Amino acid sequence: MNESCRQQVARLLGRLPTPERVIEFGSRDVNGTIRDLLPEGAEYIGVDAHKGPNVDTVCAAEEYDPPWHPDLVLCLNMLEHTPSAAIILSNAWRILALGGALIVSVPDSGWEPHNDDGTPLSKGAFYHAMTEDELRHMLRVFAQVNIATVEKLIYAVAIKAGAGDEPSRKLNVGSGNYPLPGWDNLDSSELCNADIVADAMEYLLQCEDGRYDAIYAGHFLEHLDQEVALIFLSQCYRVLTPGGNLGILVPDTHEVMRRYVIGAPDAVQGPVGVWWPIKDLDTLNAWFLYSTVQESRHQWMWDQKTLGRAMMDAGFIGLREIDRWRDPRLGSGQWYQFGIDCWKPKEDASKTGR
Repeated sequence: MNESCRQQVARLLGRLPTPERVIEFGSRDVNGTIRDLLPEGAEYIGVDAHKGPNVDTVCAAEEYDPPWHPDLVLCLNMLEHTPSAAIILSNAWRILALGGALIVSVPDSGWEPHNDDGTPLSKGAFYHAMTEDELRHMLRVFAQVNIATVEKLIYAVAIKAGAGDEPSRKLNVGSGNYPLPGWDNLDSSELCNADIVADAMEYLLQCEDGRYDAIYAGHFLEHLDQEVALIFLSQCYRVLTPGGNLGILVPDTHEVMRRYVIGAPDAVQGPVGVWWPIKDLDTLNAWFLYSTVQESRHQWMWDQKTLGRAMMDAGFIGLREIDRWRDPRLGSGQWYQFGIDCWKPKEDASKTGR
């Protein structure tokens, strides 16, 4: 860590409440540490994937589960060396105490690429310089985010919502590793950074009528069989307040099939560096039709006609296509997905008897 970065972090620390418990991801001392900048008596755990000076716990940052909830997490000049940056930041949000702060620094594109030990970048080593927009997107689950670039380093201070905040009126179903700020993020997996760990159908069934103003389910509905999916839509209708919004994002079966039939050169990537050609039927089976590439396989596929019809049958109106590239609820924009927004009528016909 150069002296300029150290001074900037010191200034950011000075603007925050005095921390009592601190966790630093990527804490290995390569060319300096900020540990001495912390207040005397503060509990500190340095976490790094490699043994070395200033490392208390050897563990991947995205998997680390601390013995207590820190009020400060530091993530300084390490995200550029891992493809798991978004997951690491989500884990930082998960482990933080309510009202806690995260300080991040990461090089922008003007910085010379390098290895995690500071040496010139080796062939095959991972390195990714971020933009302010990219970092802000990764931090979207936090209640407050301030970002600035100083001498080719991007700094962010992100604050987790506190206990006194109003209960969320928005539900993000199947949040996975893409929690949404200001929403109740629900997922059945304990490995995800969800606010609510529960089966989606079981959770909706115990919700009172009109509990939420908005519900979003991204790449969730296709994991239900058709009968259960229709019940899910009807439960969303019940749980939404009159005038409430439902957004559903699913794989675009029509577009996937269209590109397959014409032999389009498109491909999907997963994991990083492995490409699957869309003109190969095995790709369609593995990724879209059956989704054998993941543990939770697809049970039913949708296009705009069938999804729209199911939404209208559930009572929704005002159907509108979701921007598959730029909608802020998306984990990432992709050509092979589509979504529909719809609304519960402001006057619920089921309660007026009409």
